[in-house]
Amino acid sequence: MAKRFLFCTGEGIGNIIQTIPAIRTIVEQLDYRIDFWQAFGSYKIPKIIPYVDEWFNYHEVAESIDPRRYTGKVATPWAKDYLDNMPIQMISLKNEITRLTKTRSEVDTYMDIARDLGIEESKILWHGECLYNPSKFKYDVAIHDGYNKKISPNRWVHKSYPHYNELVKLLKSEGLSVCSVGSNGEHIKGTDNRCGMALLDTLGLIKNAKLFIGNDSGLYHCANALKVPNIVVFTYTSVIKNYDPRFHRYAAIAIRNDIDCTECQDTDRYNKCISYECKEIKPETIFEMANKILKDGVEPNEISLYEYKEPTPKKVKKKIAIEESQKAQVKIKKEKVNENLKTEIKTEVKIEPEKEQLIELGEEQLIEIGEEQPKVKKGFWKKFIGFFKGD
Repeated sequence: MAKRFLFCTGEGIGNIIQTIPAIRTIVEQLDYRIDFWQAFGSYKIPKIIPYVDEWFNYHEVAESIDPRRYTGKVATPWAKDYLDNMPIQMISLKNEITRLTKTRSEVDTYMDIARDLGIEESKILWHGECLYNPSKFKYDVAIHDGYNKKISPNRWVHKSYPHYNELVKLLKSEGLSVCSVGSNGEHIKGTDNRCGMALLDTLGLIKNAKLFIGNDSGLYHCANALKVPNIVVFTYTSVIKNYDPRFHRYAAIAIRNDIDCTECQDTDRYNKCISYECKEIKPETIFEMANKILKDGVEPNEISLYEYKEPTPKKVKKKIAIEESQKAQVKIKKEKVNENLKTEIKTEVKIEPEKEQLIELGEEQLIEIGEEQPKVKKGFWKKFIGFFKGD
């Protein structure tokens, strides 16, 4: 019977979507079963991950699970403060919870769970799909000007791109059909209003679109899970944390690469900023990117305006350090064995003092030692000396 784990996490759509590679890896490569628990969040997320069995939201887990079914639980940092709740507390934790930082991607951080369960780096699956409802709507471009407004809305307001109206005009001038998706109130002027639909219905519409354009928000992550070409507009949030080319392989990043103050999320620089230059990306720039994808068939990651440098996660660094240390120890052991072997050979072959002297003097002086030396054949002394040297 396959081992079963309870995967515990929380927060919004994007955070949950980015757990997909880790969950798929655990299920398909380790052959474990996974039940999923959204411990908390801004929105109650329906089951959107196809690799899990049971799906629990909030307090439902207390009413529905039997702790005896599980080999253990694993958790992201989002669920850390909820693991002592009953009956979750009765299930043993099987991973070391790694905190999220701005120095590595969220996708890679969650993959530490699979690493803790024993997955080899070469067997990691970096992409996975999400669920959606089939949709009757078909658009060339679906746009989302959204961000989380339920928790600290002022914190995320500057994720919003201020020039969508101009971009829509440019897209429609090419005869492209364009709609808005997202929550009620996120409609963009000049587009068909498809906001306010249920999440799985929205994902079905995005799946049918030829191109998705949006802010750094949950639906951008969904577009990548749906394998839909997309352009994501980054303003002040961290690209390193919110983008991983191994998962977000269908994304082109639109960002101000001519200023050095982007990605200032959670820093004093952001708190003191009054200009928000990072939001001033020309709509013509994004329009050109869209044309290259839609008309020229260019892969999104080939036209990204961001030069991504892949960071090495701490756990991978640790593995590399351990491997290098082990190699060094093996080398030291081999050297010690060789030294011991030489010592043993010298001990076993006891050379008389006079013969040692002969060996040290060399062939030319051998004939001079002793008064009466017999005549010997040419090459004899080389063989004689070689015998004692071990040649």
